[in-house]
Amino acid sequence: MSRAENRPTRKNKRSPIGRRNVLTAEQKEGFVRRYVNDDPGRIQMFLEAGYKVVDEDAQMGEENAGQASQLGSVAQKPVGGGTNAVLMEIKQDWYQEDQAAKEAQLKDKEQGLLLDENGRSPDSKTVYGEGLQISANNKPAVNTT
Repeated sequence: MSRAENRPTRKNKRSPIGRRNVLTAEQKEGFVRRYVNDDPGRIQMFLEAGYKVVDEDAQMGEENAGQASQLGSVAQKPVGGGTNAVLMEIKQDWYQEDQAAKEAQLKDKEQGLLLDENGRSPDSKTVYGEGLQISANNKPAVNTT
């Protein structure tokens, strides 16, 4: 028997470690799906934000990566450390509203970094030190003096 004949055959395409996304789920038109760790209070927090638990048959993971399974009627997957993640979904327009609100909040925080305590743009030489500037246009400022 030759070496080639002694090799095990693969029915599925080989998937190198680190190249597959274990926490993927089949998406549903008009919704955004994500896995949420089943930690105390976390599922309830998502339910109150408008998410619902996916309770239908859904293709989870890539080629059974991480042994995705249906436990009861809830799509769950073990994520390590004795924790399961529950597949949840939210309406896409609500998701986009939430993302826009998070971005607006982040922009407010970033703008606060550019203003002094009186709401004015400070002189970078006196506040941050000689030659150091924070610029809102994302271009590095160069001191030419």
